[in-house]
Amino acid sequence: MVATCFISLGLAYTRMVGDGGFDLTRYPAVRAWIGRVEAALNITD
Repeated sequence: MVATCFISLGLAYTRMVGDGGFDLTRYPAVRAWIGRVEAALNITD
């Protein structure tokens, strides 16, 4: 449960960095991690 909370917090900030002008295209591993976590947490938006 605690690990899921930390993952959720990390994901909440990381997946929104594009809104702040930060480009994740140079970081394919980070984008892959975001995809895996979103899938694990059933995030579809």
